[in-house]
Amino acid sequence: MADELREPASKQEAYLSAIRQELDTFERRERDFRAQGRREQAQHLTERFRLRGSDLASID
Repeated sequence: MADELREPASKQEAYLSAIRQELDTFERRERDFRAQGRREQAQHLTERFRLRGSDLASID
């Protein structure tokens, strides 16, 4: 009977462990996605300023 009482708890722990793992994966992907967006934005701004700088240099 003690094993029967322990089994639901171990199933619950396994379920919670799987949920935690999925949450960790989701959070990691979200961080990676946001970081990629910041890199792309920085690259875009860098290119824009580079073009603007070359336009100003051609005026002189």
